[in-house]
Amino acid sequence: MYTRGVVSAIVLIGPVELLPSLSERVRPQAKGASVHSFTSGQSVQALEFIRRHRPALVALEHEFSSSPAGIVLQRRLKADASLAVCDVRIVSVETASTRKKSGASIAVAKAEAPAVALKSEANSTRRVARIRMTEDLIVTVDGNPAVLVDLSAQGAQVLSSVVLRPNQRVRLAFTESDASVRCAGAVQWASFERPVGKPPRYRAGVRFSSGDPDALIGYAERHKLNGSD
Repeated sequence: MYTRGVVSAIVLIGPVELLPSLSERVRPQAKGASVHSFTSGQSVQALEFIRRHRPALVALEHEFSSSPAGIVLQRRLKADASLAVCDVRIVSVETASTRKKSGASIAVAKAEAPAVALKSEANSTRRVARIRMTEDLIVTVDGNPAVLVDLSAQGAQVLSSVVLRPNQRVRLAFTESDASVRCAGAVQWASFERPVGKPPRYRAGVRFSSGDPDALIGYAERHKLNGSD
């Protein structure tokens, strides 16, 4: 039996060729938990397993999450109140073979996942490494507070209690005591999350269409998480 709300089981869902990389990506959070993998075509079986065992973490591969099957799965997870204990996360991964095929230079976004790089829907690979921010760093998105997860000269990842949708145009402000960096952009991807013990939120990736790259990188360097690149 699995204990409700305890990290005793993790569910991974995505293309069969990316499941090993997806597993590697979430390994730092596993800490002895049993990992159960389902391919993109097994979303029905995955949902049955999730409802039966209520794993603390459900990791959806990014491309799968935006597919029809992935969208339906997320809606069903959201609609089932008994699954509020499940932390549903969207995880983007890229294997070494994919990087070689793309011919692009990839930088790893998180130090704990050296074999995997993040990617966005707008580009097959992320061309600029994003800098991981200190925890609970607040910025504003269209005037509403949001937590800044990571930042680069081209985009950012944020956590917002206000709805954010793909293709939505937004304005961001990164305010400090003596200055404010402002830019505009569009939401490239977004997902709804219900983390354990925390209010529901939207995780979104924003690609900038305007803004001072030097000012953005300067802000990122001043507020980056210790040890991040």
